[in-house]
Formats: sequence, C-alpha cells, structure tokens
Amino acid sequence: MTSATPKKFSHWATSLLKRWQRSPQGRSKDSPEGRPLGLEVQQVEALRRLRQSPHWPHYQQLLETVTLNNVEVLLRSLPHEQYLFYCGVVFACRRLMELPDAVLAKVTELEDHANVRTRIDADFQRARADTFLNTPWWEDYIRDAASRTSGGNGAGDGSATLG
Repeated sequence: MTSATPKKFSHWATSLLKRWQRSPQGRSKDSPEGRPLGLEVQQVEALRRLRQSPHWPHYQQLLETVTLNNVEVLLRSLPHEQYLFYCGVVFACRRLMELPDAVLAKVTELEDHANVRTRIDADFQRARADTFLNTPWWEDYIRDAASRTSGGNGAGDGSATLG
C-alpha cells in the first residue's frame, strides 16, 4: 500500500462529506432533524420489522461467525498493514452487529422525549382549565349561573329588595 492511496481516499471522503452537507437529502418537513443517520420514518419501521423477524438471530449468528473468523486471522502474526486492515474489518463487523439496536434505541429515546414534551403540554393545558374548578369563585359562578337560568330576575337568591 502506498501513501498515495490514503490521500486519494481522504480527498474522496472529504468531497463526499461536502456533497452530503450541501444536499438536503430529501428530508421531508415532518421528519425531525434529530433522527439517527437522517433516517425516514419508513426506514425506521422497516428496521424494526427486520429486527423482529424470526430470521434475525440467524443473521446475527452469521455476523458473529464472520467476526470470529476475522479475529482469528487478526491474532496471527501479520504484517502491519494487514493487521490494520483486519482491525478495520473486525470493527466494521462489530458495528454492523450493534447498529440496528443502537439506531432503534436512539429513535425510541427521541420518541419518548417528544411524547414527554407533548404530555407535559397537555397536562399544563388541563391544569390551566381546571384551575378555577373547586374554588369559592367556582361555587359563586355556579350559584349565579343557576339564578340566571331559574328566574332571570334574581328573585331566587334574595338579592332583590323591595322598596
């Protein structure tokens, strides 16, 4: 491996990163910015279905087998560049095993946070609406409303005086 290869990769990665930062990536207006990896709602739901699939444990077992095979190669005496390559392969395999759970955990955390915020707003509105309830002012309001509807002239509450 020559030193030109990492430079080419670095230039390629930098240009790719600049393109990703410039493009809106097709984000819809209802998707929150905080969703992991910029995933859409449909993608997260597909990931949840994949994770619940009966074939998921077999896929995880396959990834573990591939990782263990690469770890065995890594533990042999290798030249430095091959050692670094297999370190990257093992890291990538480990990341592939952890990624779905990490993404779903983050999405669940963000949804819970949004639900808490919505629930707090609803509780505040409910408390604000019930503030007047069960107070002396409420009882006066009910009594006055009843007197207005019963006679309309205030004769039922003793407030009208005769001259």
